[in-house]
Amino acid sequence: PVAFDSTRLQIQSTRLQGRVIDDGAMPTGFTAADSQTHNLLVNSYYVDSTSSLIPGVPTLRRKTLGVLAGVPAVLDLEVAPGVENLQVQFGVDTNADNSVDQYVNPGHAILANPASAVLTARVWIIVRSISPEIGIVDNVDYEPGDRDLGVPDDEFRRVMLTKTILLRNART
Repeated sequence: PVAFDSTRLQIQSTRLQGRVIDDGAMPTGFTAADSQTHNLLVNSYYVDSTSSLIPGVPTLRRKTLGVLAGVPAVLDLEVAPGVENLQVQFGVDTNADNSVDQYVNPGHAILANPASAVLTARVWIIVRSISPEIGIVDNVDYEPGDRDLGVPDDEFRRVMLTKTILLRNART
């Protein structure tokens, strides 16, 4: 919980409902006794072809909703140099049995179906060394998710990491 702040987007919420606020005031229908104020956190991750810290090296970046000089702003921050690829798929329950029936890419039509529930997120990250290594030849065919990135056939060392994350509060 945080104090009201008119320079940020915030959420006023009870256990049953919530409302986004931008004026720093208690919204109608809420009281201090039964609700809390939280800053709205919005993050979007992407891979950029070059790092601002190490030019020529790919990097993972994050755009985040924040405040700059007292004004709401979208901030662009470097997270991790060396990240070459990022893929995400969502595990969807299509028959209300609280188990994943299929994995789909963001933007898939099934995600707009109110009868579908996203239960998990599967993430793949390919991390590349900062500089080439003599004697290393990367001839692995990288296939994160349903993408085939092919064989880099270069002297950079790489590792592909994958993780399936159970989303909190996804099940009812």
